[in-house]
Amino acid sequence: AGSWDVEDLRYLTRRGLPVICPVTTDENVGHWVVVAGVVRGQVRYQCPTVGAVREPVAVWEERWTDWTRRGSQYWHWGIACGPLT
Repeated sequence: AGSWDVEDLRYLTRRGLPVICPVTTDENVGHWVVVAGVVRGQVRYQCPTVGAVREPVAVWEERWTDWTRRGSQYWHWGIACGPLT
């Protein structure tokens, strides 16, 4: 877990590790999504409310943040799921 960049997401997902990330939606609501990969300038992820999503890296990077109730920011945060080898 930690604060990463898109290249970290690409590295981890190419090794078969999904990455759970907090995001802020277009409606300014925070929730978690599961990133499956970064391919051809797009981040692919599964959203619990809309399903499978692909969006340009620039859009993803703006969306990839959330705040706690106490005002702490999770900027470009992720949790890799699985063993790192």
